[in-house]
Amino acid sequence: MVDGLSVVHISTVHPVFDNRIFYKECSSLAENGWQVTLVATSKEDFVKNGVKVRGLREQTGLIGRFKKIWQAYKIARSCDANIIHLHDPELLLIKPLLRLSGKLVVYDAHEHFSQQILIKNWLPAIIRKPLSFAMAMYERMFIGRGPVVFAEDDYIHAYPYVNKYKVALNLPDLQKITNIDESKYKDFTAVGYLGGVTEARGCLKVLEALVEIKKQSKEPIGYVCIGRFESKPLQDKMEQLGAKLDFYFAPGFMPFEDGIKYIARCHIGMALLDRTPNYVASYPTKIFEYMALGIPFIVSDFPINEAIVNENNCGIAVDPDDKDALMESLNLLLNSDDVRQRFGESGKLNSGKYEWNKQLEHIIDGYHQWQKS
Repeated sequence: MVDGLSVVHISTVHPVFDNRIFYKECSSLAENGWQVTLVATSKEDFVKNGVKVRGLREQTGLIGRFKKIWQAYKIARSCDANIIHLHDPELLLIKPLLRLSGKLVVYDAHEHFSQQILIKNWLPAIIRKPLSFAMAMYERMFIGRGPVVFAEDDYIHAYPYVNKYKVALNLPDLQKITNIDESKYKDFTAVGYLGGVTEARGCLKVLEALVEIKKQSKEPIGYVCIGRFESKPLQDKMEQLGAKLDFYFAPGFMPFEDGIKYIARCHIGMALLDRTPNYVASYPTKIFEYMALGIPFIVSDFPINEAIVNENNCGIAVDPDDKDALMESLNLLLNSDDVRQRFGESGKLNSGKYEWNKQLEHIIDGYHQWQKS
């Protein structure tokens, strides 16, 4: 072990090739000379991008979930590293035990989790508020004063009791994106999305609008929607609607390095998230990826998004609850090569302002700072 340069990242929820965890954090740390181990769900152990992956068995049910957490704890304890970086709220349960072993334990707040519970459609509405409150208390108890890596600046205000923190915005690794060389789809104009496929992220809403436009137009239209579906009913409904377009591609989860290549072939990007507290205050990472690829986009008209659009002239901000405004914006981009080119070129020209490597420095600075405290 290199003293101070060895870290174990753990996730029992995210896929092993999660973009933020594996590619942006673990792979980038390895490129910067760190010895990195990732403990995540995998059928086997392997090494990729200089990251040593220790596989967790897939477990089902509540008991299985606790077994998986305990397995992750035992693997982390066995690793010769003095920093443990946790990526899921459920892993906070093992934070006290890891700290007792003398390790620095860092929690990565990917989202304001207690707020996210309020928009989980698969949860009965009657229990969402009580469960959100319970989760907020749970986080306060186990996160304590930190240290925490926040994925958004606004999360600082959501966790006022944390006084040891760094912010690492979920910005793209521009070098990996700008090196992509994929030709655009030629037989249709493609609208693309890469991320969690949920109703709250506007995936169904966009598809419904495209189907409506298709009824009124003879121009070929395609929809590329890559990511894990939140439910089978949503997947089935989108499959039925997608069949009404000229092209529909929704393969489910793909590693970022594969999925982004399909997005690079698209002509328009989407980030139409619902007006929820968590989304209103958070940058959708996708818009920065679209900019780096030179793809114009449509994004929800939240103030932080409008600022990006206005500053860089790279897309259109619309009210996510205004179907007419959405269809008008889609029609404009679908039917105007000139507008798409103007927005796309401007976005790519300005994409260098939104670079992951600057955020990685915040994490590394935190590691060194927190080890001394």
